[in-house]
Amino acid sequence: MFTGADKITFQESAKICYEKLRVLLEREKIEAPIRIRLTGDDIAQFRHVPRGRQRFPKA
Repeated sequence: MFTGADKITFQESAKICYEKLRVLLEREKIEAPIRIRLTGDDIAQFRHVPRGRQRFPKA
């Protein structure tokens, strides 16, 4: 997940995991500790897409 063409940064991973956990808790009640796996589909679903105007590189 942290290497390759679709790699994510450590900062992104925290945000993605938070969003996945938030959605899981909204859907169901979790009473015991569980392991949560982050998949490629999760990354695609929860990855932050920056909003606002696009910044262009300085020439």
